[in-house]
Amino acid sequence: KQQQQQEAANINKSLLALNNVVTCLAEPTAAGKKKKKPPYRDSVLTQLLQANLGGNSKTVLLATVSPAGGSHSVTLSTLKFAGAAAKLRMRPVVNEGVKDGVIRQLRAVVDAQQ
Repeated sequence: KQQQQQEAANINKSLLALNNVVTCLAEPTAAGKKKKKPPYRDSVLTQLLQANLGGNSKTVLLATVSPAGGSHSVTLSTLKFAGAAAKLRMRPVVNEGVKDGVIRQLRAVVDAQQ
């Protein structure tokens, strides 16, 4: 039982760190102010998700909630987190080297001639 409590505490710590990162990434910056650096190093979970949260990728987040009255506080915090995550705007760009660009252009020329 003590091991389960320790695991639950570690999971909650990681989820709190994830919430902090998402909140930091989602908050708008005022004119002339520097954006705060997200605290990715606070947990292993946020370190693993760093490329997905603030990087060059498309990311989907699924928030599940319960209609049960006993889980009202958990549902509310989940919805707040999902709202902050919905404010994130990713702008993924295809990583392409010089050779890849030339090959893509040549293939386009060949396809256009066919």
